[in-house]
Amino acid sequence: MNVPDDNGPALGLFKKMGFQHVDTRQLCTGPDACVLHGHILAMKAADFQARRGSWDRSAVSPVVTIAGMPGSGSDALGRAAAALIGARFIDQELTERVARRLERTVGELESLEAGITSVWARLLTALMAPWERYGAIDASFAWTYDPYPAPDRHLTKEQYRKGVKSVVCELASEGNVVLHGGAGDLFVPPSVDALRVFVEESYSRRLRRFGAEEGLEGEEAVKRLARADEHACAVSSHLFGCDLLDMSRYDLVVNVARMPHETAAEVVAAAFEPAAAAVAPDAVLVGRGM
Repeated sequence: MNVPDDNGPALGLFKKMGFQHVDTRQLCTGPDACVLHGHILAMKAADFQARRGSWDRSAVSPVVTIAGMPGSGSDALGRAAAALIGARFIDQELTERVARRLERTVGELESLEAGITSVWARLLTALMAPWERYGAIDASFAWTYDPYPAPDRHLTKEQYRKGVKSVVCELASEGNVVLHGGAGDLFVPPSVDALRVFVEESYSRRLRRFGAEEGLEGEEAVKRLARADEHACAVSSHLFGCDLLDMSRYDLVVNVARMPHETAAEVVAAAFEPAAAAVAPDAVLVGRGM
């Protein structure tokens, strides 16, 4: 597994559990030109398997956020992790809750997301920005224009973000939940001790899984996955103002190209177990992220 070096609590947690530092690699360069490194942590697979059935999960109220690119299987990993720790798994329900909170339909939220990922919509929004400052037009005009709009019915990016934040804060405060997608990691309150996970997968395996899920093959699967990737990154960037692939956002990066999803789910669940005894220094790599 890969943990950013600026995440001291996560590093301390996994080392107490018995994971050992085996390597360091560069993750990214920040706006201030500072280089962020990730610590590659490992544990003997046999030790990990021996411990997993003996830990008591009843004393914790976990909060986990799971993110990943389309076809990564992040939803399957999230469900498996939720089952292991006895938590609720929230995926599409998150969008439904946001729609109810904003008194909108799921279709309206999806329309906003679709519009925000359009190059032309973003261009028109930028052109309308001066008018918005003077209150002459709503920022969402570019993608929701209606010649006969109902009063105050245009859904703006700010309203959408506030709705997501409100729902995520509520779910995180209740605890015992695994949140998949929805930029949940951005809105978990600082007072909540959450584990933010990114699921990394190879392109070839993502393409194969995505094609199977969508019933696509060959060039059509390639094109559709490219559009899905673009949409996921655009929503994160233009709607939530962050980079989905910025690994510094996450406490844990799990590479499922190097381990089964079931084992990756055990790694996530293990974060909520009592501290484990240290393992021998010849520990072998269980998995590593970006």
